[in-house]
Amino acid sequence: MIPLVAAVALALPTYAPPQPWALNFAVPPAIPLVGDIDNDGFADILCVHPNGVAIIDVSLNQQGQKAGRPFQGLNPWGKDCQAVAIGEFDAVPGADVAGVFGGDSVWLAGAFANRRFESTPDWVKLPAKLKSPALKVVGGKLIAFDQSSRSAFEIDPHTKAVVKTDKPKVSKPTGPDITLSGDADKDGDLDDFIFHSG
Repeated sequence: MIPLVAAVALALPTYAPPQPWALNFAVPPAIPLVGDIDNDGFADILCVHPNGVAIIDVSLNQQGQKAGRPFQGLNPWGKDCQAVAIGEFDAVPGADVAGVFGGDSVWLAGAFANRRFESTPDWVKLPAKLKSPALKVVGGKLIAFDQSSRSAFEIDPHTKAVVKTDKPKVSKPTGPDITLSGDADKDGDLDDFIFHSG
């Protein structure tokens, strides 16, 4: 006969602590990103290595269970990438990556297929160089702006038209963790992806 304490302990649900999905992925200075690049409904994790020859690493979501084995989705992707953003920028379904190079050239890594992005250098040329470039997606438009001045340009990803705009509000990280959101388990809500360094 099983003692009552053991029977109660066996009846209680057990929970495992959360497990890291991808150790050593997106270690600074790499820039972490989250988006559904293969258009399967599951958010994937990516990182851009910006210094020197820029590289985009990819870890595809394995049906909401874990991150897959990382691989290089694009190498090389320009030189000395200054800012990146992820969103739907081309006609091929799935998230794309935009990056600023040389202060005024926006490159596109898009049309992801067969574990590779297609690179489009000089996808959009900005009307002026940005000293400290940043990118942000606002309402489906890509905003390229200067962190050290008021310069900001709105890019329509479909027409590639560029117009001056107001600088978007950005929140500064308060610690070593970067939290990004995406639907990791294809249930329709956003899940947090926490990139911890330090």
